[in-house]
Amino acid sequence: MTQEVTTRREAIGFMVMSYVILVAAGVVGLRFDPPANVTLRWVVIILLAAIAVVQLLLSQRGGPSWRNHLYLGLYAVLAAALMFIQPGWTMYPVLYTTPITWAILTLPIRHALYWAVLYTTIAATSFAVGISPGEGLVAFFLYAVIYGFIGAFAHALVRADSARRESQSLLAELQEAHHQLQDYALHAEEMAIVQERNRLSREMHDTLGHKLTVAAVQLEGAQ
Repeated sequence: MTQEVTTRREAIGFMVMSYVILVAAGVVGLRFDPPANVTLRWVVIILLAAIAVVQLLLSQRGGPSWRNHLYLGLYAVLAAALMFIQPGWTMYPVLYTTPITWAILTLPIRHALYWAVLYTTIAATSFAVGISPGEGLVAFFLYAVIYGFIGAFAHALVRADSARRESQSLLAELQEAHHQLQDYALHAEEMAIVQERNRLSREMHDTLGHKLTVAAVQLEGAQ
């Protein structure tokens, strides 16, 4: 099962930002670096729409981890297609910041790192094939830094959430211990009252019984 790190409001905010990045990449790409022909433009539009659907699927909370891996793989393929259609366009590799963040938030850190390395390799390969191997090497280090920064931020969020959950657990334990102490104090108070009543009852019984016995003996002597 996946872990739920973000609140509903945070998840909505992050999803809005991911769509802003997607729209910006698509609009700017089609406007300032359009594909060579109309057919490729429609292919780019279809790929962008498909990525939008995958982003929506990624935002679904809960579910098995294999489903997240499937969506992350689909995202990798769709974004890679955009990069190889328009090689060297720097906006499309930025799209990988969305799945990297979701991978860190929903998967074990080791699996998330595998995806981050894969995305970095795909982005660098698109530059190496589309422009030159040197550009591919530069792109590898550039996007490794970008993805690493995004990943570090998301991982910090995961650690903060873990600390928050631990604090809540400790608080719950302290509250439970406090309730138990209150119950114990109340029980001890009730026991003390019962014991005091028993002591007074015994003293009254012993004192009154002794006095009655003495009085009975004196009465018998008087008679």
